[in-house]
Parts: sequence; C-alpha cells; structure tokens
Amino acid sequence: MTILVTGGCGYIGSHIVHALHDAGEKIVIIDDLSTGFRMLPPLHIPIVVQSIGKKKVLQDVFERFNPDIVIHCAGSLIVEESVKNPSMYWNNNVVNTSALIDIMLYNSVKNIVFASSAAVYGTPTGVIHENIPCDPVSPYGRTKLTAEQMIRDATLAYGINHVILRFFNVAGADPQMRTGESHANTTHLVKVAAQAVLGLRDNMDIYGCDYPTKDGTCVRDYIHPSDLAQINLLACQYLRNNEVPTTLNVGYGHGYSNLEVVAAMKSAANHTTNLYKYNSRRAGDPPSLVADTRKLFRTLQYIPKHDNIDEICRTALEWERKLNFTYGKNGWPAIG
Repeated sequence: MTILVTGGCGYIGSHIVHALHDAGEKIVIIDDLSTGFRMLPPLHIPIVVQSIGKKKVLQDVFERFNPDIVIHCAGSLIVEESVKNPSMYWNNNVVNTSALIDIMLYNSVKNIVFASSAAVYGTPTGVIHENIPCDPVSPYGRTKLTAEQMIRDATLAYGINHVILRFFNVAGADPQMRTGESHANTTHLVKVAAQAVLGLRDNMDIYGCDYPTKDGTCVRDYIHPSDLAQINLLACQYLRNNEVPTTLNVGYGHGYSNLEVVAAMKSAANHTTNLYKYNSRRAGDPPSLVADTRKLFRTLQYIPKHDNIDEICRTALEWERKLNFTYGKNGWPAIG
C-alpha cells in the first residue's frame, strides 16, 4: 500500500512525509515546486514534479504507484495573497481538488486526508469546536471550506471516506532538523520572530495592541508540525480501519499571545533587545483562535509530544540558523 502526498515538498507536507517514512509507509509525492523545496523530504522518495490540476499526470501517478490513500496538502495558503489574487486560490484550492477527486474515483481510491484550515471559521469568539457555523472572511478560507464541501459531497454520492483536518497555527521545525519553514518572505509570526532575533530582518510588526486579551495582542493556538504529522499518520490508520468520515480541529486546545511568542523566541536566542513595533490591526484578525481538540484526541487517541511554546520557538530558531549557515542571509534556496 502506498500513500500519495500532494504538496509533499512544502513545509507541512514534508513533515508529514518524514513521519510516514519513519513509520515504514511507502510514499509518493506530487508537487509542482511552486512553493516547495526538493531538499525537504527524504531524497529517495519519488517526487512527480507536476501540478495536481493535470489529470493525465495524476492518472499516470495512480497507475504507476497504486496508492490506497491520498493526503492532500497541495494548495495556496496565504490570507493576504488570497485577497489580492482570489482567482489563483479558487484554481489551486478548489479546481485542482476537483481534478484530484475525479482521478481518485476513476481509480477506485476511496480514502483522503484533507489539509483544511481554521480559516474556514472566520472570526468566531471563544474556544472553537467543529460544529460551530463556518463563516470565512477571506478567499483562502472560502476556498478551503468549498473544498471540504466538495469532499463531503463525494462521500455522500460515491462513498469516499475522509478525514478533514482543520489546522490551526503550525509553527516550529522537525527536531532532527530534516525540514522546516524555508521561505524567506514569510508571514508566520514564529518564523518572523526567529529571523528578527538572528538579525535577518530589521524589525517585526505586532498587529494590534488593544484586543480584549491578556496583553492586548492576538492569541493563537500553535501546534508543532511534528505533532501535526503524527496526526496525519493516525488519520491514515483510521481510514484503513474503515471508520466513518470525520472532521477534526488540529491544535493543542490552548493559545499564546503574540507577545508571549516573542518572549519565548527571545528566551530561546538569549536575546535581550526589543524586537517589535506595534502596527494597526489587520482586517479580519480575530482576537483569539483556540481549538476545541477533544474530538481530535478522542477519535485518534493521540497524545501530543511537542506541546510547548519554548520547544516550538527553539526548533524554529535552530532551523533558521541552519538555513542561514547553509545559504547565507541573501542566499536562500531557490524554490524547487
């Protein structure tokens, strides 16, 4: 049995591939390398460098490797970019997912783990459980919700079995330093803070200081990608046991404020000077996004191993140092 991972050369996808490989699974990756890096997954795993939107390419992959499960991570995921270029997001996140489902059905592959997002919820208040109404406020969130609905419709009509995983804030790097967030121009707070303490950027912005939170800054539920990867592995095992389709929040069930993240990064780097300046709130940023994870832990029987903001920041910082040592401040690896 083989697991097909779409987007397996990306930040999240490569962590999943390493977890699958560590567990002895056979894997094939399809990734167009538009935002991914060949260096991130294990070198001997086959990579088909193509878009999943090309049905002939997909069909060839299914015929050659005969997967029994698809982990679908490929897609576009930056909120601000989705506002500026919604057409790209509808194509990458919805049209391409439709093509993937068609080829799965043609080849009688009925198991899919889908990488969705907390962005489908919009700007809710309180701890977020899976059954609250979804009201996304960005094209990114709307495309993820539409892809979810497409998969559920395929379940009702054709019997596709699915686990939809709604990721909250993924941050940190593989403790063995095999993979991590590798884009220089990132918007992720933890990576931005790591770059700031290493002097790779002059300063960083904290967007909003007057939210109704403990220190006035946004609170987010951060999850380490190694825990997220193990959750994907368990989701595959869940599907192979012919369990019922399900949708799960993927987080830790508690949050950290922006200032707490900055403090943890400064501590990891033994950095004492100020890192940030306050900027105005960003449109659509809710004060707090924290997952209700009871269903996740109950369904997959998972116990987190990296639920610690200090470890999240330390591994992110170590990965940033590795990138800087290998490529230099202005010598980031080319995409692909």
